[in-house]
Amino acid sequence: MTVATPAATTRSASPWWFRPARPELLAYQRIATGLFAVGYLAIRFTHITGVRHFEADRFDPVGPVALLVDRPVAGSVVVGVTAVALASAVAVTVGWRYRITAPVCAQAVLW
Repeated sequence: MTVATPAATTRSASPWWFRPARPELLAYQRIATGLFAVGYLAIRFTHITGVRHFEADRFDPVGPVALLVDRPVAGSVVVGVTAVALASAVAVTVGWRYRITAPVCAQAVLW
């Protein structure tokens, strides 16, 4: 009986998994993902920022926010982070400084 090792599995998957792709395909993926993020954030902007009107006793953080804060942040911070997410999503969509704007967009949307 032979046992597949991780190295052997990686070598056998490499030709399929790591084959070269046309740069246009990556650009299409970036544009499609960016358009979705821009659309979502633009349509839901008032809903997302509406949490700033909640009472403090309704604050129940999830995700990374639960590790960082134990009480609601100021309403201006909520609006600011959402605006940064929207602006960076536009920058990601057009490919402007992608190495910087993509992580900023991801973190702002995750917040």
